Amino acid sequence: AGRLRRYVGSELPVLVDRPARSGEGPAGAGWVARTRFQAPEVDGVTWLPEGRGLRPGRFARARIGAVRGVDLVAADARPA
Repeated sequence: AGRLRRYVGSELPVLVDRPARSGEGPAGAGWVARTRFQAPEVDGVTWLPEGRGLRPGRFARARIGAVRGVDLVAADARPA
């Protein structure tokens, strides 16, 4: 988690993976995404808030607002 703190406040490209399930992730999480350094089933994920125009399999720009364990939490996100 320590190395992830350097990303707080930055904007990163992410690949939108899927909608968040009810009760999954932090409050307000609408999507699960991954940065280029988050491998499926090995690393954490990036939680994105509900957003218009976000779709699985598409890229988005996520402004990172917090770190939650091994996950990044975006303060906002928009289609790339």
